[in-house]
Amino acid sequence: MFGVVADIFGDSIIPFIPKILQSLTKIIKEEATSRLHISISDTLGEIVHHTIGAITDQEEQQNLFDNQYLKFVYGLVDKSNSKTT
Repeated sequence: MFGVVADIFGDSIIPFIPKILQSLTKIIKEEATSRLHISISDTLGEIVHHTIGAITDQEEQQNLFDNQYLKFVYGLVDKSNSKTT
């Protein structure tokens, strides 16, 4: 559903990105199934595509990507129970 919202509203959902990513994190932690992970990764890809693509300023694009999307992914990897050292 978030991917469709990003498609419709584009960069106007940027203020809501932290809450969206927080919701996705909660879903991953509570209902961690591989089938669900595929849907969430597709959703995240859609959100990134429609928000980053709608921003014309390259510095703004980089800030959004680094400060929101990469932190989300790295946060999940860091808290993963199945990581190997």
